[in-house]
Amino acid sequence: MALQKRPNLAPLAKDPADAFIEGAHDTVGKPPRQVREKKQKISVELYPDLLADVDALTRQLHMSRAAVISMACSELVAAKLKR
Repeated sequence: MALQKRPNLAPLAKDPADAFIEGAHDTVGKPPRQVREKKQKISVELYPDLLADVDALTRQLHMSRAAVISMACSELVAAKLKR
C-alpha cells in the first residue's frame, strides 16, 4: 500500500457565529476592547470602626467591599496627583 499525499486544503472560512458577531451593529468599526491588567492581591488592616463604615458604604452603593476600597484608593490617588 503506497502512502498518499496530504490533500491540499484551502483555508477554512470563518465560523458563521464569529461572522455574525463581527457584523453586529455595536461592534462594526470599533477597535477590540483592551484587556485590563490582572489586579494584585494585598492585605490591609483597618480599625473595626472604619471597616464598619466601609461595610455600610458597600450596602449603600451595592458594591463589594473590595470594589469600594479600590474606588476610594483610586479617588484619593487621583485627587492627590490632580489628574
